[in-house]
Amino acid sequence: MVVSVMLCMQDSGVPLASDQVQFSLLYRKHEKEGLLAKAKELGVSVIAYSPLAQGLLTGKLPFAGSFHPSWLCLLI
Repeated sequence: MVVSVMLCMQDSGVPLASDQVQFSLLYRKHEKEGLLAKAKELGVSVIAYSPLAQGLLTGKLPFAGSFHPSWLCLLI
């Protein structure tokens, strides 16, 4: 996806500088799919959206103490 967007933008004379994606300790899909490596190869910065898993990793949510590992499937 990054490559196709980058090529489209280059055709318009606009360089791609960054890509913002959901990324946290619980949601690392983009790392597994190779997005981070490809972005580094292309010189594109990756900006993490929701690095604290939408508040789940802060410990401030009322259900944070009762979190069960099987609920991780809801985040992916």
